[in-house]
Amino acid sequence: MNSSESHSKKKKKPMVSLIRLWEPMRDPVYNYIYYNEELEEKIIDTTYIQRLRQLYQLPTARFVYPGANHSRFLHSLGVMELAGKFATSLLQEVELDKEEKAILIESARVVGLLHDCGHGPFSHTFDEAVISEEKSLKKKGIRSHEDISRIIIEKSELKDILSSWGLDKIVRDIFIGSEHLHLLEKSISRIFRKWIFTADVLDFLVRDAYFCGIKEWGVDSERIIRWTIPYKGALASEKRLLPSISTFLLSRFHMFEYVYFHRTSRAIDCLVNEILQKASAPLGIIERVEKCAEGDFASFLELTDDSILNMILQHQSSEKEIQEARKLVKCVRTRDIPIRSVDEFSPIYKTTNGLILDTLERKYPKKEKLSKEVKKAFLLEVEKKRFDEPALIYVDYTDFRYLSDYPLSWTGSLPIYDRHTNEVRLKPVVNEFLSQYAVSPKKIRVYTDKKFDEKYGGSIRKHKVLQKVLAQTAETKMPVY
Repeated sequence: MNSSESHSKKKKKPMVSLIRLWEPMRDPVYNYIYYNEELEEKIIDTTYIQRLRQLYQLPTARFVYPGANHSRFLHSLGVMELAGKFATSLLQEVELDKEEKAILIESARVVGLLHDCGHGPFSHTFDEAVISEEKSLKKKGIRSHEDISRIIIEKSELKDILSSWGLDKIVRDIFIGSEHLHLLEKSISRIFRKWIFTADVLDFLVRDAYFCGIKEWGVDSERIIRWTIPYKGALASEKRLLPSISTFLLSRFHMFEYVYFHRTSRAIDCLVNEILQKASAPLGIIERVEKCAEGDFASFLELTDDSILNMILQHQSSEKEIQEARKLVKCVRTRDIPIRSVDEFSPIYKTTNGLILDTLERKYPKKEKLSKEVKKAFLLEVEKKRFDEPALIYVDYTDFRYLSDYPLSWTGSLPIYDRHTNEVRLKPVVNEFLSQYAVSPKKIRVYTDKKFDEKYGGSIRKHKVLQKVLAQTAETKMPVY
């Protein structure tokens, strides 16, 4: 054997279809999650995935539901498991050779495992407070945690691990939903994005309910996966799934209403948002994120839910911003929440009040601008009524337009197929659900300090001050009910 032949043999990539070493992990939701030692264990053992043990899946809702201390690490393993089942089901009747199927299934599992690796501390609140409005990050192509996840896949040692199996490009393309994917690969990518029930949503909806101790809402993930097929680069659901989809939507709405957007959880979100904004410059958080664009992840990976709070408490500075942040950190850690919801506006879908929020959204496309204008108008109304000005005031707008995993914002039609005739038709499933249950997918709350709420809260709610302020801000003459 000459040296060139030897070199060629060394570079030959192993076949994914020959992966054999599978191990079980105990999981409270699925009983067991299986992973393979040849590839997945190597990824799981990297810092990028192990760090997720220190990021809470529900970083503020856990202050309301004591059992909700599960991590994004556990969630990522669950998404890997469901993504593998989803891909296997989608491909079961597709004519592909064994290796091609194995590559697509394994790629889906790896994307599920890696999908959250770019999250910062306090997850989506970090995106909102630190990343979303920072121009220097936008110039580097970073607009959310998903961009950081993509860069980690592209520029870290994870790429080398995947490349050794010939999976680096397909994993990246499925993760971002690349336009270069073939139709079948595009259908696989819909397991993770631009779909009503992704593997991500299916896992955290069930997992979050479990750890919050909520047992009355259920989602039949197995049935949803079994009766979904590839369709023109997207996915289609068998018509027998319609009751399951309706149950899924109702469960999803209830989880938003009672867990993710619980008034106390959102109050803490307001405080954390301010903490991150005030601490960002002193702690050099933007610089840590910027380094990711160059493939330097070390300082970003140091940021976890607990570590960033400790950094703030230990920061030796007399700057006003850091002192105020330190005070709020102590409030969060002791659950001594200094604000209360003085009033909220949660209109039913397509009612007169619902149209007020629709008008506000069109007038103020950016959430921050809308909240700022509502806050200004609310304070003017407080002054008119000769109330004392609140010492603290936050406007919290649960803006579903920016939540890709919120199914009630899916206003298009879903492909529904009949397995007996193989016909596919488009059906406005979500709109029909909203009309049937008359639920509210939007909410605005005004939080003030406790003293203001105790003194004026009753009067504000009685006279529907917030509703009137919103109608005035929307510049509409529509009546407020």
